[in-house]
Amino acid sequence: MSLSPFYPLHLAGDYDYNAIPIANFVDWDAWLGLVLIAATVVTAYFYRHRNWAVSLGLSFALIAFIPASNWIMPISILMAERFLYLPMIGLALVGATALSQLEDRRLRRLVGIGALSTAIVLCNSHDYIRRDDFTFFKNMVRVVPNSAKARLGWGFALTKAGRNDEAERELEAGLRIIPDYPELLAVLALARTTSTSCARAWPLLNRAIQIDPKHADTQRRMADCYLKEGRVSEAESMYRQAAQSIPNPDAMLYFMWGVSLENSGQSTDAIAAYERAALIEPENRFFQQKIEALRKTISRPDYR
Repeated sequence: MSLSPFYPLHLAGDYDYNAIPIANFVDWDAWLGLVLIAATVVTAYFYRHRNWAVSLGLSFALIAFIPASNWIMPISILMAERFLYLPMIGLALVGATALSQLEDRRLRRLVGIGALSTAIVLCNSHDYIRRDDFTFFKNMVRVVPNSAKARLGWGFALTKAGRNDEAERELEAGLRIIPDYPELLAVLALARTTSTSCARAWPLLNRAIQIDPKHADTQRRMADCYLKEGRVSEAESMYRQAAQSIPNPDAMLYFMWGVSLENSGQSTDAIAAYERAALIEPENRFFQQKIEALRKTISRPDYR
């Protein structure tokens, strides 16, 4: 992380458990980080009278970084590039001071334009990587292959793209990192579910629900399987629990809950679920058609 401001090439969107290897005595990059920290302190002290701007910039960068560094008090996040936003103000001051020391105006302009152009290229390249979940998580797996969260995101993206065999390999790799990870188990179950069978998914779902009985994504996948197998009441119960557990349920969850309610004869509640789905995705005409069709059905004189 100490080199990120100067060499921001191999960056990931998240640095979760096991993504950052524990440094050993012979790891040169760990020693380099310590040397850079020591050099920052020494340089700030050395320049306190020679050039106050350099001393102020380095001191500010170091002090601003300490609260998020995990050095004094551990925090919930191991590492993130955003922790460098505030320290970069100090480093920018140091860089501007160094640039001002160049006497040749043409050289100063060349260095400034070169630095700006490099920053623009790097920024645009990272925007390209982050353009969607597919490229975002693929890059995460490349940069931090030992991150279970990276494997989870990449596996889910592959599943949505219909590349289930590849998704299974990624998700299984994630489970080798964290064996009892309900999210990984639930998504792997999704990857192993076919249009007609949940036989390969059930062992994973049962294991995930034993680890966390209130895990909403597992409840949702179990509901899908119950509905596929014609166990409508159990499906409706699981969809209900999932919708109540997820902070911001997506439209498809409400729609599938509505299907289970409709199939169990609870048409009024089904309409309410469909309406929630339509509220989230108002451009989805299928939801509106489903609501209108069901309202016509229950308004018929012979409806029971």
